[in-house]
Amino acid sequence: MRAFIMYLFVICALSILILGCDKKETAQQQEKAMFTEQEIIEIANKKAKSLDFQIDDSNFYNVYYDKDNKRWKENQAFLKEYLPNIADECNRKLTGREYHTVLYKPKSEEVMGGVLWVFVDPISGKVIYVLPEL
Repeated sequence: MRAFIMYLFVICALSILILGCDKKETAQQQEKAMFTEQEIIEIANKKAKSLDFQIDDSNFYNVYYDKDNKRWKENQAFLKEYLPNIADECNRKLTGREYHTVLYKPKSEEVMGGVLWVFVDPISGKVIYVLPEL
């Protein structure tokens, strides 16, 4: 009986070690699989073009890669105060997900609207959400 208990203990210990190593390997694989800044911008550019944003005209748009989502967080405060329905929708789509944001903003302050936010999953490269501000 004592030998059987020791056998189970060894099996459990080995299982924990193996699973623990597996998790580290998975995290390393995910880190390697992460899309680069340039690739994320290209993915967002494709999406923007599919929505008829004329982003090829570099005289018209500034393109910002917002990896840490600082600009987005600033914009969220504005949305919560002035457009709570849109803020709620964004929260539903983005909460609990990792994403990098690409912001398209007209260079001219005289242009009304024309701002586009594209949220890209940095691991899968899929567009999670798009928010045009017209």
